[in-house]
Amino acid sequence: MSWGGEKLPVKKVETLQLFTEILKRNVQIGRHTVIIIDEAHLIENIKVFEELRVLLNYIVDNKFALTIILMGQTELREKLSSLPQFKQRVSYHYHLQNLDLEEVGEYIKHRLIVAGHPTGELFCKFAVEEVYHTTLGLPRSINNLCDVCLMIGFEKNVDKIHKEIVLEAKKEVLI
Repeated sequence: MSWGGEKLPVKKVETLQLFTEILKRNVQIGRHTVIIIDEAHLIENIKVFEELRVLLNYIVDNKFALTIILMGQTELREKLSSLPQFKQRVSYHYHLQNLDLEEVGEYIKHRLIVAGHPTGELFCKFAVEEVYHTTLGLPRSINNLCDVCLMIGFEKNVDKIHKEIVLEAKKEVLI
């Protein structure tokens, strides 16, 4: 396993030394190191948060050398509330609100365009409304439901995803 082209040592102390060297090197060349941890709510061992807090203490040339971004579901906020020393180090927190009906339509269209659809206009208005009402605007639930809708639409060889397909897909998706 390697990190930034460097072979990772097996021992924790050696790994931390390498990490410190990388931080110093980044500061010297004008880079700020950012570690992004997705699904952080799944971290079960509280000691992991203590290790992250210690990493945040790295200062090089009188500058904090590291930013850590934790992303996760609402359980993450609850978990951090039980860790006052770590929570004190949190500079910003942001909670993504559920999407409204218009945003759900835009979100579906955007994801279809990114996936290669020329216009993103694959779900009819009533299908988008049903997706919104079923998922309550939660992006992950929207993704899951729309994936099943697309599979059903493919099986039925339809040009548009209609409300009936969303209703059928609802039966197959745990939301």
